[in-house]
Order: sequence, then C-alpha cells, then structure tokens
Amino acid sequence: AARSFPPGIMADLEGLSAEALRAAIQNERVALEQAKADSAAARDEREGAGQRQRLRRELEALRSRTGAWRSGTRLLQRVRESIDRDEHGPHFYGVDSEKTFEANVFEPRKPRQPVGGRVGSTTKYAESPY
Repeated sequence: AARSFPPGIMADLEGLSAEALRAAIQNERVALEQAKADSAAARDEREGAGQRQRLRRELEALRSRTGAWRSGTRLLQRVRESIDRDEHGPHFYGVDSEKTFEANVFEPRKPRQPVGGRVGSTTKYAESPY
C-alpha cells in the first residue's frame, strides 16, 4: 500500500536523485539531533527558572523576617530613647515603681465597668501579646 501524504508535503522531493535524497535524509537527521538538543536545553532552562523562582521566594521571606526584626529593634531603640528622656519607663513614678510600669505596659488591661450601664458585657477582650 502506498503511503499517502497531504498534498504538497513531499512536493519538494519529487524528481530528486537517490544521492540528493540521501543528502536530505542526512540533513534531516542532523536537524533532528539539533531539535533534541534544543529541547533538552529548554528543559534545563525551565528547571533552572523554577529553582531561581523558589530561591527568590526564599529570599523574599528572609527579607521580610529581617525587616520585621529591624522594625522591632527600631521600636525598642525609640522606647529606650523615650526612657532616657524621662518620658516614661520602669522608674517613671519613682525608684520602686517598676511593678507599676510593668502592669501599665505589659499586663493585659481588665475591661472597665460601664458607668450606669449593664454589668456583665458579652464583649471578649484579646489577650495582650506581651
């Protein structure tokens, strides 16, 4: 049974000599090997791109954490400066006032009782992160 190709697909081969067909076959083999090599290179590049993307996300996460720590450090530095200016601090109310400072700053505050209102509110208060 003769092989059937779409019209025109083999038109460029009609009338070629055996030697010309052999050369075309050799050229096509070279082209096939180049296509395989190009595909392997593209696959390697795709894998490399995936690795670079993962590394960028890792770096972004680390930069975010570093920024948070630096922000916390700046806050602590500003608090220290404020204490040095006697604007507040553990001994703002006197030498023995550290507990007062700790209670005011770091301990969760209890909800105030409403004035003239109902006692026993259903409002829930979040715990202090300190």
